[in-house]
Amino acid sequence: MADKNQQETGPADRPQQRGNRFDEAAAKWDDNPRRRQLSEAIAVAIRRAIPLQKGWRVLEYGCGTATLGLLLAPYVLEVVAADSSVGMIEQVRRKLSGSATTNLTPMLLDLSQQPPPAERFNLTVTAMAMHHVADIQQVLTRLGDMLSDDGWLAIADLCQEDGSFHESITVPHNGFAPDALAGTVARCVPGACCQWQVIHTVTKNDRQYEVFLLTAHRARG
Repeated sequence: MADKNQQETGPADRPQQRGNRFDEAAAKWDDNPRRRQLSEAIAVAIRRAIPLQKGWRVLEYGCGTATLGLLLAPYVLEVVAADSSVGMIEQVRRKLSGSATTNLTPMLLDLSQQPPPAERFNLTVTAMAMHHVADIQQVLTRLGDMLSDDGWLAIADLCQEDGSFHESITVPHNGFAPDALAGTVARCVPGACCQWQVIHTVTKNDRQYEVFLLTAHRARG
């Protein structure tokens, strides 16, 4: 299992914009039932699309409070829950202190500022995080670099929308066109075969927003 002390970095290693806003929101992040429903839908979709195995190591990048990682943990050997927000990682630790889960490890990590760890994972997954990332090609390449042979990458995110989902804040991407994102993933993770499907609809402010799951499998050989 991962060494927590070796993996965690200091606050200076995370981007200021994401760190501040998400640090402030972390304590109440799980109060929104819509987030739990979305995490549950993503977990079910991942289990249907990817043959999770008990011996697998999984990295969830942009984990927030690790709701998704905790849902996947019973099906694999280990989940490393990584985020660039100190506040979010603190919430993960609090959740673990009252949980029977023993195979989830928090990690402070910002792949837009740091090189990927030397560890390799059978699955790297990111959920509702990539639309907050300015340079998605850099982060996708680094997530791909962390895959073991025969590894999988899973991305759950918003389908392209008009910017109303986040209301008063600005994000780098108002969702994604899944076909275009699949092309980007194929360039960033050579040899990966991509598929996607819409898996959930978020109702917010009397509007509906579709969420897709894109999976990329880099088959051995």
